[in-house]
Amino acid sequence: LHRIPTLAFDDGDTEGGFGQYRDYNRNYNLFDNLDLTIGKHSTKYGMSYIHYQKKENAAGNNVGTYEFDATNLPLDGSGNPLNPTNFEQNWANFLLGYASSSFSQSSSDFTADVRQDLWEFYGQDTWRVTPGLSVSYGIRYSYFKTPYGEGKNLTSFDQNLYSSGSAPAVTASGMLMSPSTPPSTSASANGWIIGDVNSPYGQYITQQDKTNIAPRLGIVWDPFKTGKMSVRAGYGLFYDSIAAGLIEDNVFNNAYDSGLGSDMSHPSVGGAGLLPPSLYGTDPNWKSPYTESYNLDIQKEAGRGWMLDVGYAGSSTKHQPGVIDINQVKSGVAQAAGLIPAGTVYSGSTAAARK
Repeated sequence: LHRIPTLAFDDGDTEGGFGQYRDYNRNYNLFDNLDLTIGKHSTKYGMSYIHYQKKENAAGNNVGTYEFDATNLPLDGSGNPLNPTNFEQNWANFLLGYASSSFSQSSSDFTADVRQDLWEFYGQDTWRVTPGLSVSYGIRYSYFKTPYGEGKNLTSFDQNLYSSGSAPAVTASGMLMSPSTPPSTSASANGWIIGDVNSPYGQYITQQDKTNIAPRLGIVWDPFKTGKMSVRAGYGLFYDSIAAGLIEDNVFNNAYDSGLGSDMSHPSVGGAGLLPPSLYGTDPNWKSPYTESYNLDIQKEAGRGWMLDVGYAGSSTKHQPGVIDINQVKSGVAQAAGLIPAGTVYSGSTAAARK
C-alpha cells in the first residue's frame, strides 16, 4: 500500500500507520418546482429525486502491525541484563528488522458500497380567504428507500426468518457453542440474510416504508382587521431518511470473504470461543423516522414601536433509530438457569469471579 506499517514496542510508545483510506460520497439530485397563481390561490408543486452512494473501505490494520519486545536482551554472566532498559532492545530489534513478537494484518481491506434512492412529491396552496385571513395547506409524499449494497455484501439478521429449533445449543461448561465451529450455511447462519442473495426483500435487507404522507397546515389571521394584531398557527409532519452509514455498519461488522460470492460459510465474525459470534442487524420492519411540529403565536402592536408576542412551539419525534442488543439476558436469568456460576462476570472471551 506504500504506507508505513504500525510499529508496536512493548516497552515504548507505538508509532501508528494508517491507510489507504478512501471515503467517497456522491449525491445526485434532480428536482423541479412549479408556481401557479389563480385568483386568491397561490399554488406550488414539485418533486425531488436523490441517488446517494457511499463507498468506503474499512482500513482496519490494512498496513500491518509489527510488534517488537525485549527478546535477545543481552545478559551478563549472572543472567542480569547488561542494559537495564528493555526499550533499547525493542529498538535494536526494530533496527535489525527482527519482529521479535508478532506480525498481524487484516486478511482483506473490505470495501462497502451502499446506495440509496429517495423520492419526494409535494403540492401546496396559500388561499387568501379574506383580507384578514390566509390559509396555507399542502401535502408531501416521501418515499425514502433504505440503502442497498453493491457486491452482494450487505447482510443482516432477520428475526422473522430465525428458527429457535435450529439454533446451536449453549452448554453450561464454558459457554461454548455446540457445535463450536465458525458459522456456516446450516444452523449457525440461522436468520442471516444477504441482500440480492437470499433476502426476502430483494436487494434490500428491510421492507420499504411506502406510507410516508406528510400534511401541512398554517393560518394567519387578523381578528380585528386593523393590521395591528396577528394570530398565527401551524402544523407540519416531516419525514427523514435513515443515515446510510447506519446500514453500512452491517457490511463492516458482518463481512465475509467477497470471493466466496453468496457462500455464507466464512464470515469474519466466525470462530469458536467462549462467547458466540455477533451479528449486526437492521429491523426488517423499518419505519421512517418523523417529526411533528406545531405552533401558536399571537402578536399585538403596543404603540410607540413596541410589540407584544406570546407564542408556543413544540415538536415530537417517532421511530428514531437506535441500537439494542436483542440477546441481552436479563439480570439473574443465566445464573438461575445454571448456565454460569453465581457471581461470575463475563467480559470478552474470559470469565472472572465478581469480587
